[in-house]
Amino acid sequence: MVRHIASNRLVHFIAAGIVLTLVLAGLWKFTPLSEVVTLERSVEWVEAFSSRWWAPIAILIAFTPASFVMFPRQIIIVAAAVAFGPIYGWLLSIGGVVIAALVGWFVGRQLNEERVKRWAGPRFAPTAKLLRKRGLVAVMALRVLPVAPFTVESIVAGALRIKWTDLALGTIFGMAPGMLGTSFIGDQVGAAMSTGRQFNIWIVVAATVWTIAVAVGAKIWFGRLQRAHAI
Repeated sequence: MVRHIASNRLVHFIAAGIVLTLVLAGLWKFTPLSEVVTLERSVEWVEAFSSRWWAPIAILIAFTPASFVMFPRQIIIVAAAVAFGPIYGWLLSIGGVVIAALVGWFVGRQLNEERVKRWAGPRFAPTAKLLRKRGLVAVMALRVLPVAPFTVESIVAGALRIKWTDLALGTIFGMAPGMLGTSFIGDQVGAAMSTGRQFNIWIVVAATVWTIAVAVGAKIWFGRLQRAHAI
């Protein structure tokens, strides 16, 4: 049951990403937005943002409100990579998702399990079952192949009194590999936007293959975890 939900979530996530890309492309091509968001202006915005002393702090903080309103985290990861490069941008993004996870966990700690159950609805049961059984490993599994939205998982973990260290480490181990591929793709987006850098299609291909391999490997691992522990 949980594996079926996780697989559906992965399919929905990929489909949503494709739809979002098409919508943004349509807005850029068929609306006055194309006159505002030009290549030159985009480069100017990124350069101006990355030169600010508070820019890394803004990236770290941005993931928390984005997670609560379900804004796509991938956009922030790409923005961080464009502004700060693939490695530093990736590290900032990891820090941002950990902060967002801990904020959700803290909110959950203030609530009792019954209240969170009513709020989360049908998403609560499979998430709670995983977290109760496996703790840190469960957080990793949920982050790789989410059963519920990111913030719901964090709040449920807090309500169930899962250790904050398990939540933080599980979030890092579960999300960092996939975020690395996104970060390198984002860096090449920046290269394509900039006249001073060379776009490398092979980095994009390698990052895409890496991201797909992480997703497939995670699905196989999740299946084995489910069978081994009857999740």
